Amino acid sequence: MSNKSKEKREVKTWRPLVNVFFTLLFCVLFPFVWWLFATNDFNNQKVTNLAICISVILIYCFLALGLNILFYYFKILNLRSFNINIPLLCIILWVILTSYISNFNIYGRMGASIGIVVSVTLLINFIIGKIEDRVQKKVDESNK
Repeated sequence: MSNKSKEKREVKTWRPLVNVFFTLLFCVLFPFVWWLFATNDFNNQKVTNLAICISVILIYCFLALGLNILFYYFKILNLRSFNINIPLLCIILWVILTSYISNFNIYGRMGASIGIVVSVTLLINFIIGKIEDRVQKKVDESNK
């Protein structure tokens, strides 16, 4: 076994853990806390300005997506991390943004969010698969 194959195996051992930590830290933790304190779903709304509530979560979702792209560019995250992070951000964004519609209860929002997350996941999985095929094709061509 060459040193190059050992290095690749070592990199792959910690990469899934980094993906999980990134997802929990940037795609779940802050949006969940924001959902608790900036919406009226739990009767605990501390932030009452609607413009601030909407703009903070939108900006945060775009920053988390940009950070995901940046970490992929620097090979900290792998490409498959987009398959979970983008649908998670979409579902959280949907639930928080629709919480400001007064006639739309939480059960209807959760039901609609399941449909949205399934369709977004299928679309993202298809796109990521095509990107991986192109990357693998370039690697195969460069090895010839």
